[in-house]
Amino acid sequence: MLLLRLVNAVCRSGASMSHKHKTIEKAGTPEAYPAGSFFASYKPYAVIAFAGLLLYFRTVFFDFSYLDDNGLMDKFDFISKLANLPDFFRRDAFNAVSGGSYYRPMLTVSFMLDALWGGKNPGAYHFSNLVMHLAVCGLFYRVLLKLNISRAPAFFWALFFTVHPALTQAVAWVPGRNDILLAFFVLLSFLSFLAFLEERTKTRLAAHLLFLLLALLTKETAAVLCALCAFYLAFMRERQRESGGDALLWAGWFVVVAAWLAARAEVLKNVMGDAPFDILASLSGNFPALAAYLGKIFFPVNLGILQVLRDLPAWYGLAAVGLTGFLIYASKTKRVNYLVFGGLWFLLFLLPSFIQSSAAVPNFSEHRIYLPLAGFIFLLAELDLRGVFKLSGRGAAAAGAVVLCLLAAVSFFYSGHFRDKISFWKKAVASSPGSAFNHNNLGAMYYLDGDLSNAQRVLEAAAAINPGERRVHSNLGLVYMDTGRPKEAEAEYLKEIAIDARCDNAYLNLGLLYYDLGLVDKAEAVWETALLINPDFAKVYTNLAVLNYRRRNAARTKYYIEQMIRRNIYVPPGLLTPFAPAGKK
Repeated sequence: MLLLRLVNAVCRSGASMSHKHKTIEKAGTPEAYPAGSFFASYKPYAVIAFAGLLLYFRTVFFDFSYLDDNGLMDKFDFISKLANLPDFFRRDAFNAVSGGSYYRPMLTVSFMLDALWGGKNPGAYHFSNLVMHLAVCGLFYRVLLKLNISRAPAFFWALFFTVHPALTQAVAWVPGRNDILLAFFVLLSFLSFLAFLEERTKTRLAAHLLFLLLALLTKETAAVLCALCAFYLAFMRERQRESGGDALLWAGWFVVVAAWLAARAEVLKNVMGDAPFDILASLSGNFPALAAYLGKIFFPVNLGILQVLRDLPAWYGLAAVGLTGFLIYASKTKRVNYLVFGGLWFLLFLLPSFIQSSAAVPNFSEHRIYLPLAGFIFLLAELDLRGVFKLSGRGAAAAGAVVLCLLAAVSFFYSGHFRDKISFWKKAVASSPGSAFNHNNLGAMYYLDGDLSNAQRVLEAAAAINPGERRVHSNLGLVYMDTGRPKEAEAEYLKEIAIDARCDNAYLNLGLLYYDLGLVDKAEAVWETALLINPDFAKVYTNLAVLNYRRRNAARTKYYIEQMIRRNIYVPPGLLTPFAPAGKK
């Protein structure tokens, strides 16, 4: 309830930030519209929400894509219990008890809320993504007004953000909500920051710092907001305004960021986590993707899922860079400091996503542009090329409407690729045909659907692209095992273990193969190895309990049952019966 009250208070704060800002307001600001007119009411917010709802409502009926979201169901028993809420802040996003690389507890909290009301129904998670997106779009409109963008252009740019195809992945793919949630808290924190500069109250400062902390607990790139606020203090507010509260701001940023870093280091065992990140190499090697992301903003016709750098056409990006430079140069009026602010927002929120693990081929998913796009729109909203960007004439307004309709149409059709796991991974393969990772996952989806022929074809293609790709050989082993080729299956499992000695699933499947072949001792040894790698591996405990139950080894069966009970793993009733306490049947 306190959080909801703070959000409401932030959204109701005044529109202008200083006397200087009031002097530069142009037609279209609140003072230019009489009471009861469209822009002087909450109707723009309603239209923005309705446009987003109309565009993305069908995603509520989509299934999971089996990229990270299936992991939600694997740990459903954990995330669906309110009593586990404190543990969300003591583990990484993938539920590792110790270590990991992604400290994002607010993401897990959001999934818990979905699990509590929606269970395992994917529609509940998609619905939350949609609602969060609509909330962010409304907040974005509010931020544009607070930056003294006239109401008509602000309304256009908010709709532009709402329907832009590059944001489709964030909305239609359940784990994409991390960037939506980040934008939600960042925009609330920034609005509270602007309100604090105007009112200088402890409530506004507390709201700013609280939302900053929530943003940091959502995604680490939120730390960029401190730098952007510092830039605003230095170059965008009126110098004559009272600055006595600046020390409180700086102290607050220090305390919040330090507390977050301490919590993050405690969970991940170090600030960066245990993934092999190479910051300088990642930034330099992946920097060309910056132009590609710009290309997706101006020319959203080359959209794709999990695209790798070599599959991003260069000319779209180069054309976008040239067009951006031309628009800035040709604009009649522009506030240079606001242009720089928008450019910094875009760059500083986007560049951290280029820092990726050196153990994997980096991909450039479109959900990462969700919050950076807001900054690029700040930049575009400052430009005025013969009235076009200010929508000062009917022709410009009509052209803007056409642009919005075209963008919405592209988004609508593109979102269809997220409807189910096969559609999702087919699009991923089409987007990056040279990605063994994408081929592997498409093959896995075919396997899950029982289409062994297509699964084998695609998985063998993945192995040909990159023989060292993780999980490919383990998945091929499953296909060969199910098609009656045990020797080939064993060879594939052993290849997987040679590539990744900690692949617990490869040991699980190899043990199943040995068990089916009657090699029970070998199966038991392999499964025991799997438990050394993953002490909480539920399927292995079940298999070992069943194996020893069928061997009539009561002591070992009882041991594994006790381990399963201690770890909240489901125990088949037939296993419990022989070991029921005295007096019970």
